[in-house]
Amino acid sequence: MAGFCTEPPEQTYSMESMVTLPYLLPAVRFRPELGADVARYALHVASNMRWFYPEYLPRENQSRPDLPPMFPYERLSREEKGHSPYATGDFAGHRSIYGGAYVMWIDKMIEPQGDPWLLRWDLSTTNFLDRDLPPAYLYYNPWPEEKRVTVAVTKGQSHVQDLSRKQRLNPVHGKVDLALRPFEARVIELKS
Repeated sequence: MAGFCTEPPEQTYSMESMVTLPYLLPAVRFRPELGADVARYALHVASNMRWFYPEYLPRENQSRPDLPPMFPYERLSREEKGHSPYATGDFAGHRSIYGGAYVMWIDKMIEPQGDPWLLRWDLSTTNFLDRDLPPAYLYYNPWPEEKRVTVAVTKGQSHVQDLSRKQRLNPVHGKVDLALRPFEARVIELKS
């Protein structure tokens, strides 16, 4: 994580952008008051990761457009070689195979909720310390108006707990209609 404080502010790295999420997200279950900050960071990572991939940048904005597109670039610079942004790396390979592997975790932790900016983050997938906890999810509304999402409840999950508001929610016909105030985060746990 040294890259956050040692690298120039006009550069960002793909691995450092993704590496915190698998470890930070599970903590929100235990500290729901951090939900909005963590969700905002997660949303920014998810929405900006595409800039590390070659198909989203013109060829002249890349140091090695000839390499396979499945691996993200290691670094984005605000401006380099007269182009902005510019995708490159610190070493000869230019691409971040080790950092790009974190995309597989993000893929398992994130689920769109209809609106492309309204996401559900799974807080259990990367909770490696306690696999027996019931599923929990982080919802965040990045909009200045109220948004609604539906929390699906399976047959065995009869207790829906809103950890953010410290209240129990009652499912109706296998779902809970969740209202999210502007810029609000909610941590929802599903118990049997």
